[in-house]
Amino acid sequence: MQPINFISFITVIGFFLGIVFSILSTNSAESMLLYSTIVSFTFYMIAHVSISVYVRFIDIKSQYFERDFYEATLDQFVYELQKREVIIEDESSEVDEDDIIKAVARA
Repeated sequence: MQPINFISFITVIGFFLGIVFSILSTNSAESMLLYSTIVSFTFYMIAHVSISVYVRFIDIKSQYFERDFYEATLDQFVYELQKREVIIEDESSEVDEDDIIKAVARA
């Protein structure tokens, strides 16, 4: 998960928890807005601190992406799917519509 996605996710969670907390604790609109803002900001700051600690102490290394290997594998999958499509088309052309109607009527 990208850091910005994590921050956004935690902030949205904080927003909804702030709304729930403010609904349970107060009835005035100003207090609800204030509590929601405070809880959302708190969760936002917690997310930033978590990302900062993660980036600081966890060694993030770029990984080598073996593009040729994956392209060859995906090409093989595409070839296999094309072969299966040809087989299915050949099999389906041999089936007559009357046979399908009779089979459905028996069931």
